[in-house]
Amino acid sequence: MLVATPSLTRAQLLMLEDIWLLQAELAPSLNEPKIWTGTLRRQALARVVRFSAGIEGYEATSSVVNSVLLNQGPADLSDETLVALSGYRDAMSFLLRVAAAPDFKIEQNYLNAIHFMILGGQASSDSASLREKDISVVDQRSGLRVHQGAEPAELPKLMGEFIKRYSPRPDRIAIIDAAMAHLNLLLIHPYSDGNGRLARVLQSSLLAQEEKPSPLFLSVEEYLGMNTDAYYRVLAGVGQGQWNPKVDASPWLNFMLSAHLEQLHFVKQHSADLTKKWVLISKLVESLGINERCVPALVHAQSQNRLTNSIYRQLLLEAGDRVGLLTASRDLALLCENQLLEPIGENNARSYRPGQAVTGLFS
Repeated sequence: MLVATPSLTRAQLLMLEDIWLLQAELAPSLNEPKIWTGTLRRQALARVVRFSAGIEGYEATSSVVNSVLLNQGPADLSDETLVALSGYRDAMSFLLRVAAAPDFKIEQNYLNAIHFMILGGQASSDSASLREKDISVVDQRSGLRVHQGAEPAELPKLMGEFIKRYSPRPDRIAIIDAAMAHLNLLLIHPYSDGNGRLARVLQSSLLAQEEKPSPLFLSVEEYLGMNTDAYYRVLAGVGQGQWNPKVDASPWLNFMLSAHLEQLHFVKQHSADLTKKWVLISKLVESLGINERCVPALVHAQSQNRLTNSIYRQLLLEAGDRVGLLTASRDLALLCENQLLEPIGENNARSYRPGQAVTGLFS
């Protein structure tokens, strides 16, 4: 027996309508195959990865996470944080490939695979297998136990029921199923570690079942990361300290619907901000007669992200333009000559920040 999905109240139905209206408003611009949407998607993924890892205590700046997504993690990043960020990146990338397929369904092997990725593929970490011991969730700040997961002997049956209930069905509301799957997985706590991250990835994969914007733009990790205390409070209030399938999940649904609505407003603002940067920088580059392939890198730098020769080449590759080291060096030198970029450091340690010509557009 799992925690049941409550009947939706009138207020919750009205919130759903607001969410769907905002999704419909955003969908055309988020799904357009413009070159800048690749940057928007990566920045959205960076926020998902950053805030979900942050909930678990792995802190990193937006610039660091964007570098990790481009396989250019800074040398001073701890191995533990790099594994957490890379693992979540790989899990989200995997789900984006498989979850939108018409024949997609949840299986235990799918959950195990995502769990293995989240924990960085560490064979010694009890990843990809249900736990065999009791588990307690402890508040790291107070040292107090806040939740006791289901008994190990119950896990195979509970997860069998979980998989059956949350395999996508066209007659169900995906956003509600996704929220309830998140809750049930967290309260069951089937793995020794990584349950929170797995629950959030799974929620995103179920959101992919509706023909709305990519789950990158529907995922609520950014909101949860900015409201972590409220997230934990509602989990503690609903969970009541131990696995009990008879708890009332209504407060959880209220919280999640509010999270989705707020997150969509975040996405709308992020999209508008990026569009403004892209348009202004593109016009400046065109006026100077410089190859437009440099625009993604200038937008990247103006978004307070680290830029190096290697990252420049990765950004071009992301946009479908492969260049070598020497070509990239010439591009960057030209951008510096025209005050679009300003170099910092020397030789292999050199990086770049926006130059006066770019920063002046936004002052």
